[in-house]
Formats: sequence, C-alpha cells, structure tokens
Amino acid sequence: MIDLTIIILVFNEEAHIGRAISNALKLTNKIVVVDSDSTDKTAEIAESLGTRVYQYKWTKDSTWSKKMNWSIANVDISTNWFMRLDADEYMTENFIFKIKNLFSNIDNEISAISVNRREYFMGRWMKHGGVYPKSMIRIIKKGKAVYENRLLDEHVEVNEGVILNLNIDICDDRNISLTEWTLKHNGYSELEAMMLLDKELNIIQTKDNSSKLDEYTTNKRKKKDLYSKFPLFWRVWFLFIYRFFFKMAFLDGKEGFLYSFLQCLWYRTLADAKIWELKRKFGGDKEKMVVFLRKKYGVS
Repeated sequence: MIDLTIIILVFNEEAHIGRAISNALKLTNKIVVVDSDSTDKTAEIAESLGTRVYQYKWTKDSTWSKKMNWSIANVDISTNWFMRLDADEYMTENFIFKIKNLFSNIDNEISAISVNRREYFMGRWMKHGGVYPKSMIRIIKKGKAVYENRLLDEHVEVNEGVILNLNIDICDDRNISLTEWTLKHNGYSELEAMMLLDKELNIIQTKDNSSKLDEYTTNKRKKKDLYSKFPLFWRVWFLFIYRFFFKMAFLDGKEGFLYSFLQCLWYRTLADAKIWELKRKFGGDKEKMVVFLRKKYGVS
C-alpha cells in the first residue's frame, strides 16, 4: 500500500459507497468516509467494509468545499498525501497502476496531481461534446493546498509547489434513474443561478485566486465568464449548438443527445429562469438582491 489516504464525502450514497470503497482498497487501505447524517445505509455499509466513518454537521452555510476542508483538518490522515474520491466514482485499473508506480519514487517538488474525470450518463461514456477529458486536481500533498470556498464547482488552490498533470481517469458513473438525476440537478440549478448572478452582482466578493489554480480550471472559468455575459436564455441555445454539433456530442448516440439536452437546454434554462424570477421579484434592484442572497446562502 502507498503513502496515500483516500477521503470519500457522502450523503445518502448507499447505491454507490460499496463500489467506491472496494475500488479504493485496490490502491490503499487508508480510507475514511465523511458523512453528514445520512438517512439511508451509507454509514452502515462503509463500516461493514472496515472503513472509519466521520460525521460532519451540515448547516445552512455549509458547502462541499467546507466539508472537504473540515475533513482535511479533522480526520485521521497519517499519510503525506490524500485524495478525494466521490462516492459515485471509481478509478480505472490504469489509474491504480500508474499512481502506484508514481508513488514508489515521487518528486519532492510535486504538491498536487491532476487527473481526468470520465463521465458516464445512462451507462454510456460521454466521450464527445467537450465533456471529456475534464482535468481536475484530486491528489494533494498534506499542507500544500486547500479547496476554495464556493457554492458549486469548487476546485483546489495550490499554495506552493508543482502541479503534475496525469492522463489517467477517474470514472463518474451514477447508478440512478433519470428522475433522481433531474431532482438532483434541480437543486444544483439554484446554486448555478447564484454563481452566475455573482458575476454580475459580486455577491460573494471572491478574491482572484487564478494563480493558485491549475491551467484547465483557469481556462474553464474564463469560458464561464464569457458565457455569463451572453443574454439570458439565448446563451443556453448557443451552448447546446456548440456542444452537440461543433463538439460532436451527437457521436455519443441517444445518450449524448439526452445529456446535451438536459445539461445545456433544461438545466441551464432552469438556472436562467431562476435568475429572471429573482430579478422580477426585486424589480432589478441589485442591492436588495445581494442582501437577499447573502442571507439565504449564509454568505458574509
């Protein structure tokens, strides 16, 4: 086993947690699960597999990044390195092989390692449409980085050292129905609307941290900034056409069409509709919207 602890953040993940832990054990026996009082059998399954379960109290102002930073500070990490693995994810055999070889003689200057996220939808790998590969930092040297505090789409801030980019995959493969998928993304759409409004209203007053992010994330944020400048509702169609036709998501078959339709047209239209609804509620008064949103999301 290698000098690595795997941290799995969970809430009601009984459908996935057994697969995630069994997969993680191929790389290391140092695995911790951080729950938030799941109401299903998530914690019970994790403990039955010999994994220690910690409880993080989810509050009004909690975010997944806060939960991850709490985990870094409070769980038992006896190794020099740790890795985040979501409950619905698993590592490929090539990933496990490459990481084991890397850790046998890893350069001391390396502080973080970014890998690819391979996303599945309705059981099919989404290879096109600009969906793959999504590069993200998942393996971090203790004391060298933290997760930025964001409501959605949080990434790692590296304080010092070198980021190593590896062309190996973590698979995101949710074993849920379309009904469950849409319910979950309905919740995400509210946070998406908040993040898009933040670019216009500066609600969160986030400091520029681009120098601490990896290149892929910085470029992704620039594209998101450009997207936010386009008119409500029209931009979702631009994005759908770009992904489905120009980035050839149609090559992923019916699943590719449904993924592009739901991610671009449905999900992002829902986010834009919530922005429009809020602006109507306050008559476009920016100050009132800022006060309302800061209170709602516990943002200081």
